Amino acid sequence: MPTDRNRLMDVLFAETVEAVVLADPDERIVDVNPAFETLFGYDRAAVLGEPVAVLSSGGRMRRRDGQIFAARLVRRQMCDADGALRGTVLRISATEDAALHAMSEYCARLEQFAQLAAHDLQAPLRHIRHAADGLLTSLAEGDVASAEAEAGLLKGRATDLSALVQALLEFSTAEDRAVERRTVSLGKLVARVLEARKTEIARAGARIRVHPLPRLDCGAVLMEQVFDNLIGNALKYRSDVRGLAISIRAERVTGGWVTSVADNGIGIDPSYRERVFDPLVRLHDAEASHGHGLGLALARRVIEAHGGRIWVEQGTFEGSVFRFELPARIAEPLPSDGLSRAQAHGDLLRAEAEALRERIQTAMQGVRPRQGTPGAAY
Repeated sequence: MPTDRNRLMDVLFAETVEAVVLADPDERIVDVNPAFETLFGYDRAAVLGEPVAVLSSGGRMRRRDGQIFAARLVRRQMCDADGALRGTVLRISATEDAALHAMSEYCARLEQFAQLAAHDLQAPLRHIRHAADGLLTSLAEGDVASAEAEAGLLKGRATDLSALVQALLEFSTAEDRAVERRTVSLGKLVARVLEARKTEIARAGARIRVHPLPRLDCGAVLMEQVFDNLIGNALKYRSDVRGLAISIRAERVTGGWVTSVADNGIGIDPSYRERVFDPLVRLHDAEASHGHGLGLALARRVIEAHGGRIWVEQGTFEGSVFRFELPARIAEPLPSDGLSRAQAHGDLLRAEAEALRERIQTAMQGVRPRQGTPGAAY
C-alpha cells in the first residue's frame, strides 16, 4: 500500500495543472512539477538548489524571461511528528487577469517612457539647430575659422544625439531580453570594464581597488553593462577637492551575494536616492555631466531581470555606495587574497584621510606666526 500511495502521489504531482514547488527548510528548491516548467519557463534542472525567492519580485511572480505576473500562491509547511520543519510546498497558479494586468502595466510604463524620451530629445536637437544656424551665418560672412568651429560643434552634438538614441534603445529593450544565464566571474567582467575605460581612469587619476568577487549564474553582457554604468558614474561624478578612490567588493548574504561599488565622489542627496533609478533623471547639471539619465535605470532593469534588487547608500565619509543583490545557486567561496574586512575598508578611509590632510595643508599655507608673539601656535 505505501508503494501504491507513493505512486499515486507521484502521478498527482506530475499531472496537476497548478505549478508545484517543493522546498527544503532553507527555502531552496528540491523539486518542481511539469506545470511549473510551463508557467515559469524554467527547466527543472535549472532551478534545483535555487532559493525560492528567485521566483518572485515585489510580491509577484517572475518568469525565467523576467516577465512579472500576478498569481495565487498557497504555501504549506511540512513538519515531522516532533514538529520540526521538513520543507514547504508551494502551489502557484496565474490569476485570470494576470496577462491583462501585465499588459496594462507595460503600456503605462511605455507611455511614461515615451513622454520622457520625447522631452529629453529636445535638448540635443536644439543644440544641433543652433550649431547649424551658426555654421550658416559663418559661411555667409566668409568666416572660415568660425565655420570650422561650428562644424566641429555640430558634429559633436550629432554624436551626443546618436549616443542618446542608442541609450534609449538599450534601456527600452533591456527588460524584454531573455537573460541567457551562464556561470560568470564578476571579477572578469569588472576587469573588462576597467580595461575599456583605462584612458578615462588615468585621466581622472582614480585609484581603484577590486576585491575578490564571486562567480554567479547571470547574463554576462547585461551584467557588464551594470558594472560599466556604476564605474562610469563614479568617474563622472568625482570630487574636485580629493583624489578619486573606487572600491568594488562582494559579501555573502542569505540566498545570494551583495556586490557594491563605492566611491568618494560628490555623492547623492538622500532625498533623491530613489529617483536616481528612474529613467532620464539627472540630478547634476546635464551639460557638465554629459549623461543621459539612463545608466542607473538600465542597471535596475538588468538586476531585477536577474531576480535581484539595487539601491544606493551614503559613503563612509563622502560619495556613494551602490549595492545590488543577486541570488546564487551555491555558496561559492570568494578567492582569498589575504585581506581582512578591516583592510577591505581601508582604501576609501585612506583616501579621505589624505584629502583631509591636503585641505588642512592648503588652509595653513597662508598662516604665519605673528611678529612679537613668541610661542604662538597656529
